[in-house]
Amino acid sequence: MRVAALLATGLALLAGCGGGRGDGSETTDAADVNATPTADPATPTTPEREVELPGQPGAVGIGRKYVWVGTEGGLVRVDPERDAVVSEPAELRNGRPRAVVVNGGTVWATSSDGGDDNVLTRFDEKTGKAIGEPIALPYADGMGGEGGDLWLIDEGKYVAHRDARTGRLIGRTKLPFEANDVVVEGGVAWAKSDEAGVQRVNSRSGRVIGKPIALVPPFIDIATGEGAVWIAPDAKTQSEPRPVFRLNTRSGRATEKIQLDGPAKAIAAGEGFVWVATLDSMLHKFDSRTGREAGPPTDLGLISVTFMAAGHGAVWLSDIDQPKLTAVEP
Repeated sequence: MRVAALLATGLALLAGCGGGRGDGSETTDAADVNATPTADPATPTTPEREVELPGQPGAVGIGRKYVWVGTEGGLVRVDPERDAVVSEPAELRNGRPRAVVVNGGTVWATSSDGGDDNVLTRFDEKTGKAIGEPIALPYADGMGGEGGDLWLIDEGKYVAHRDARTGRLIGRTKLPFEANDVVVEGGVAWAKSDEAGVQRVNSRSGRVIGKPIALVPPFIDIATGEGAVWIAPDAKTQSEPRPVFRLNTRSGRATEKIQLDGPAKAIAAGEGFVWVATLDSMLHKFDSRTGREAGPPTDLGLISVTFMAAGHGAVWLSDIDQPKLTAVEP
């Protein structure tokens, strides 16, 4: 999730919806649509769990035992059983991270001062302490990891492949477009552009897989979980119906699995559901198999979701303007 994209969305929704690509690219299968409009939020629920944080938060990551949150005061561990911060903030250069990934006993965080000081910092998942010196990056934004592989958005049309244990640069892959986020699932790095779709890259070899998956733009977020990759839509207007795309992790085939009444702010998948936060401060949950909305939405009130991640029996939400973490259970 890119902070810049969210701020821009809050002020003026992106324009430029259009048709998908042709010429042999991967396409959306319009015939395989199981779209269910979002429920009437006449009787929404409200979140009941909150965790006070030592500063305004950034990205959220799910670990084996803890929920990890980068804050202005540093990186902290949240115990999901106690709904409490259980560690002193670990120093994080440049404050709130743009991305947090937990992979193989290591917690990785990207952060930036908004200029040339962009870094990747490694932390021990058991102790929460930083390991070594921060690694300089040309750009700090989206990041995903799986197994021994860590993938990051790089400068221009490139994504960078790093060793998930040491942070060592393995290689860089040039894409047909400039991406702004990347996730890793099923041995594939999925790089997203808000306008040009999604490009697959073999997460081990770094080779581009096929042509971009053509989807109807614009998009705001990408997530993995529940056996698929999920793309959340943006829109030209707040009331324009838009689909959430489900990408098959083996074939890359796209289906319009969920239909929203307007643009999204963030998406996460886990705990049996696909979770979508929308611009009207509602959190919707959908059955990941059928695409149908499961129960009434949750009214988030003044929470403007910036980052979200699912795990440990809940979906965890952060708002960069509020020093707290909100948990919503299925």
